[in-house]
Amino acid sequence: MFEKTGSLGGMLGFASMVKGPHENLDDLAAYLERQLEIAGVNVTLNKEVDQALIDSEAPDAVILAVGGTRTKLDVSGGVPVIDFDSFMTADMGENVVVYGSNAQAFDCALWLTVRKKHVTIVTPSANKDLDMQQSQHAMRFMTTALYSLGVKVYPGASIKQIGDGQVTIATEVGTNVTIDCDAVIDGAEMEPNTALLDGISVSETYAIGDCNEPFNIALAIRSGNDVARAL
Repeated sequence: MFEKTGSLGGMLGFASMVKGPHENLDDLAAYLERQLEIAGVNVTLNKEVDQALIDSEAPDAVILAVGGTRTKLDVSGGVPVIDFDSFMTADMGENVVVYGSNAQAFDCALWLTVRKKHVTIVTPSANKDLDMQQSQHAMRFMTTALYSLGVKVYPGASIKQIGDGQVTIATEVGTNVTIDCDAVIDGAEMEPNTALLDGISVSETYAIGDCNEPFNIALAIRSGNDVARAL
């Protein structure tokens, strides 16, 4: 196993910080890491894999688990657009727009709201798809909690324009709504990221987790389990 950063777990560490200790994600990461040790898996940290490395290893199979890529929100103007990975440390005012409706975007909205920010969610997704990556139990809790805390959600909408301290939203019913905004957090949907598998000369290749089909932690782990058993 090769990992380009200095620690294993991918987005688990980030998810743990956003969601909080009650979901025991740190324990999950520690458990999985210990299982690698017990199974005798050779792990190399701080090593990014490229085609040359794959060729030098000459493996019988390659399993790609590099995570998805997040599409960039193509707007700019009088308020900053903050990358999703940076929202917990970014300097922002009281009025925040979270763009996106995946589980990560909803976790971000709740994290900000608990910290007394006035949050508005804008997403091109339909209302029925809001927070669909959570479990049914968590989805009901998250959506109810956000609405009760005063979060406004615009489904089927887009950010039409960013002005000076304001954002104009194009709604699903064809109207424009302008709201106060000090920062926009880009939590747009992730897309598959399998380019590394293109052109390599290996008999078996697999893409698992978010790099193949972005969704959630549980399905990412399950896809890895399924592929490992198939091998």
